[in-house]
Amino acid sequence: MWLRYLAETDPETEVWLDYPSPGPAAALLGDIHPRARFTDTFGRLCWEAPGDDPWEVTRWVRQAVHSPSMAVRWVAGVEVAA
Repeated sequence: MWLRYLAETDPETEVWLDYPSPGPAAALLGDIHPRARFTDTFGRLCWEAPGDDPWEVTRWVRQAVHSPSMAVRWVAGVEVAA
């Protein structure tokens, strides 16, 4: 598993995992890497994006990352990702 590999090769680096259920992911994987952090920011941005077309969703999420005011509820997560 890549998280275990990163723990062995680079344990001081903070590693962020974006997963739809960050709480259970942290419970299951949190002890593998000492600086693993869990969020669901990009998943939530995808859910909030208008339309169902994957390219539209991708375009909207990219815009929201560059203009966090587009998704005010997720600004903190976007800033961490940036």
